[in-house]
Amino acid sequence: MTDAVQQHPATPDAALLVRLFGEEGVWRPTGAELPDALTHAPTRRFLTEVGLPCTRLGRIGLDSRFLREEGLWAQDPDELYGASRPQGEDAVSDTCFKVMDHTDAVFVLDAGTGAVDLFAPDGWDRGRGYGGRYAPSLPLLVQVLCLAAQAVEQVDEVGCDETIERFDADLDALGLLAAHPWLWTTVFEYLDEYEDELPAH
Repeated sequence: MTDAVQQHPATPDAALLVRLFGEEGVWRPTGAELPDALTHAPTRRFLTEVGLPCTRLGRIGLDSRFLREEGLWAQDPDELYGASRPQGEDAVSDTCFKVMDHTDAVFVLDAGTGAVDLFAPDGWDRGRGYGGRYAPSLPLLVQVLCLAAQAVEQVDEVGCDETIERFDADLDALGLLAAHPWLWTTVFEYLDEYEDELPAH
């Protein structure tokens, strides 16, 4: 675990998001702007009081700028996940919302539970679009995005290898590295391979 995790509040707050992304880089809707289908009360409260990063971290292929114009756009899990849609105890709700794009996956918010799942676009046409549960809550995803933003800022100072090592340690401390190591490995492969080509923002 690095100092970045220790210095963050257990639940990200509005001040942290503004410090890292700027006022224009945070989407904080009113309750009236949130869709009625989002029924998970803690998530609604988090969005209206803290918000989501609404920005592009180009060096690691993350983009949520669509939130500013589109807000939360309802998705049908049957269409996204097809035959891979979880059933039983792991079942997802009947509505979900895209909250962040990545070059190889989409972060999707479950309307009923507030959990964050992954949609794998390359499996969509084969009915295998479900990429797994990423985080049990939206605040945990936002904490990861805050750490990612800080990691990007460190690259020029400490280099890609050290940045990736520190970020992996932070994800491990949050319990998110082992579940989907491929995702963040892919993210930082972009950073390593295209360091000289990708913009900082």
